[in-house]
Amino acid sequence: MDKNNNKQPVKFNWLYLFWVLCILVLLNGLLFPVVGGAGVESTDYGTFIQRVDSGLVSKVQIKDNDIFYTILRQGKEQQCETPEANGCSTPQVRMPPARSASPRCPSSATLP
Repeated sequence: MDKNNNKQPVKFNWLYLFWVLCILVLLNGLLFPVVGGAGVESTDYGTFIQRVDSGLVSKVQIKDNDIFYTILRQGKEQQCETPEANGCSTPQVRMPPARSASPRCPSSATLP
């Protein structure tokens, strides 16, 4: 028997863990956004209003001064954002006109 073949078990080293985490952070920040696609499209406030008026916007979320919205493009949902909307502290979002609940009840009807 050869006694020189005794191998010592590998000890855990915090430095290896640190380097593995650094590599994962770099891959996540640099490689995966390129492979994953466009991500979030940044648009101006005018583009957002045009898309709302044309009916492309399906979801809207306003957070602080930013507007996050979702449009349907080529059968896929696309996430968009409008940073610092219109340069205002509170973005003004136009709502479509309300529809009458009952078409049989005109607004000019008078009651006896």
